[in-house]
Amino acid sequence: MARQIGLSISGINIVTHPHSPERYVDLFKSLYSLKLSRSIRTTQRIMLGELSRIDDSDLTEGIFGRIYKFDQIDPNMPWFNVETNEVATDEELAAISIPESLKPNFTTFDFVFYPKTHKFFFTSSHKGKHLSAGVVKRLFEYLIEHPAIRENFGKVEITIIPDQTQLENIFNIYNLRKLEIDVVLPNPDDNEEDEREIFSRLERQNARRIKQVIVAEPRESIEPDEETKKLARVAASNGKVIGTGYTQTGEKIEESTTKTPWSNQITYDPDTEIPALVLIQNTRP
Repeated sequence: MARQIGLSISGINIVTHPHSPERYVDLFKSLYSLKLSRSIRTTQRIMLGELSRIDDSDLTEGIFGRIYKFDQIDPNMPWFNVETNEVATDEELAAISIPESLKPNFTTFDFVFYPKTHKFFFTSSHKGKHLSAGVVKRLFEYLIEHPAIRENFGKVEITIIPDQTQLENIFNIYNLRKLEIDVVLPNPDDNEEDEREIFSRLERQNARRIKQVIVAEPRESIEPDEETKKLARVAASNGKVIGTGYTQTGEKIEESTTKTPWSNQITYDPDTEIPALVLIQNTRP
């Protein structure tokens, strides 16, 4: 039997208004053209490194690319000589010549973005390399704050695609004392009926966001009705839901849709399959 290799996929939801697949293509091309990197640790940085069509079809059918991760050397920090066990001397430093454009410890992570569903999926774990959804979210939050992006696209919302079981964990809190629902304007052309309904509700009121806080009566537990659950389902992928309460033994507990990102674990045959195609095949709408 052929040796199987594991691969994990995570994702984020990107929402802007007005909406259209073409506008999302323009947004993504603009983000890429910035050529900016975001610090994720003391020396590590990530950036959008490559962009291309998924296949011969139009870019609105899907954009493939790679996230680059590398180390940024701080030239003002001291160097260390492991042979002498001492800080490097000025003479030793003078012998070092590394162009600013070269970055060490370079790794890549495949991604695919579908403009029609505004979903961004990426390889979060593969062959010992790891990249969290939180880190990718911070990259996009950094890029969308660039003046050129804000001027041309306005407010762009970034939400980590959550593990769908996390919403049930919130509803199943034994003594649910507080329920916070924060939902931003979803796209009306999404396939989910709940999202289309919430979009219409917000649009009728010239509103962009709903923040709803439900607090239980003393010594009672919140029992969400269908309307509340519907709003929470939309917020899970277009905002966030937080539940606070107590366990059956009286311990305080808080659950959030941002706590556990969605992840899809896949195995593939490296002799017959390419990781990039595995990502596309398991995410394409």
